[in-house]
Amino acid sequence: QGFTAVRYHSLAVSEPLPGSLVATAWAEDGVVMGLRHRDLPRWGVQFHPESVASEHGADLISNFLTLAREHVGAPHHQVRPPDRARDTPGEGPAIRYETLPHAVDTERAFAHLYARADHAFWLDSSRTEGPARFSFLGEASEVLTYDVDDPAVRVGTVDGTRLEPGDVFAALDRRTRHTHRPTGLPFDFAGGYVGYFGYELKADCGASRAHTAATPDAVWMRCDRFVAVDHQEGRTYVVSADGGSAWIRDTITALRDLPPLPEPATSRTPVDLAALLDRPRDAYVDDVKTCLGHLTDGESYEICLTNRVRLPDLGDGGDLDFYRRLRAASPAPYAAFLRTE
Repeated sequence: QGFTAVRYHSLAVSEPLPGSLVATAWAEDGVVMGLRHRDLPRWGVQFHPESVASEHGADLISNFLTLAREHVGAPHHQVRPPDRARDTPGEGPAIRYETLPHAVDTERAFAHLYARADHAFWLDSSRTEGPARFSFLGEASEVLTYDVDDPAVRVGTVDGTRLEPGDVFAALDRRTRHTHRPTGLPFDFAGGYVGYFGYELKADCGASRAHTAATPDAVWMRCDRFVAVDHQEGRTYVVSADGGSAWIRDTITALRDLPPLPEPATSRTPVDLAALLDRPRDAYVDDVKTCLGHLTDGESYEICLTNRVRLPDLGDGGDLDFYRRLRAASPAPYAAFLRTE
C-alpha cells in the first residue's frame, strides 16, 4: 500500500472477501488492488502492465520471480535446465558507423536507398513528440519465412533459398546466441532481425490452430547494415555490423545529397469502402451487441472487435506511396513499413 501504479479496471474484486483472502492494497476510492492468501504462498495484484515501469515495477517482478522459485524449489540462478549454447555465448560482431550532424528526411532516405529493395524495413517515428526518438531503415541480407503447417523455415539469401528444419523460434535462437559488444551508439539496436510474429504462431506455443492466414505466419529479416535517425538530437547514424566500410562511405555520400521526392501518387478513382468490408454494417453491429453481452455476463473484460477491408489495389505508386499517404494523414510515434514479398 502507498505507492503509484497505473490503474485500469474493467473488473474489480468486491468486498467482503472470502475468509481465505486478505486485502493488502487499495486505490483511493477503496477498490482492492492487492491480495494475499492467509495460508498459501499466493499473492495477486491488479495493475495495468504499464506498472512494470512505475514506482516499484522492477521490485514487483523481482519479488514474483523469487517467490515462484522458492515455491517450486528451483535454485535462484536458473528457472529451466541450462542451455549449453546460452551458457557460452559468442561475441557479437564489431560495429562500425559514421554520423551526419543532422537528421535526414527519413521518407526521402528510404525512397532513395530502399524503394526498389525486395526485402526492406522502415521503423518510422514520424510523430516524434513524447518518447519516440529514433527511426531505423535497412535492407535484408537474410530472410526467414515460416508457416506453422511447415516443418521447416525457408531461409533466403543472395545465394538462393534453402530449408532449415524446426520452427522460427529455434531459427532465431540459433542466430542470436551472442553477447553484444559496447557500441557507443545512443540506441540499443545494433543489427539483428526485424520482422513479425503472426497470431497463428500460438499453435507452436501450446494452443490449437484455430485460424489460418494467406500470408506467412512469421517473416524476419536480418539487418547487418542500416541507417538510424535521432530525431531528438538531430543526428544520422550509418551503421554496419559486417565490416562494410565502403557501404558506409557510399551511404553517407547518398544521404548528404538526397534528391527531391515527388508527392505520393493518389488513387485515380474513389473507393466505396462499405462495399469492400468483410462484414457488412448490420453484421458488425450484431457483433457489437454480442460482445456487450459477453461483458455483461463476465465472460470477458475487454474485446477488440475489428472488421477488415479488402482493397482492390494500393493505388498508383504501389506499397511505398500507399504508406507515405498513411503517414502523412496520420503520423505515429512507432509505425513500421515492412516490405516482405
